[in-house]
Amino acid sequence: MGRCSACGAQFEYGSLIKCSRCSLAHYCSKKCQKTDWSKHKALCDRIVADKLDRAAGKGMCDKVCAETGEN
Repeated sequence: MGRCSACGAQFEYGSLIKCSRCSLAHYCSKKCQKTDWSKHKALCDRIVADKLDRAAGKGMCDKVCAETGEN
């Protein structure tokens, strides 16, 4: 079961709409997705930027692992 990121209602994961940018926020309807966008946008931007940084080997996880010698 998953929860709608906007209204908090519980649904089966397969029936929720995923944010097409970050894939982390889930919504029960397009209406909830639109309603939540102003709140979700800043987090979504950071998540997408981090994904791009990681793909280029510059993500926060990569930096910390490089400094500590962990993989």
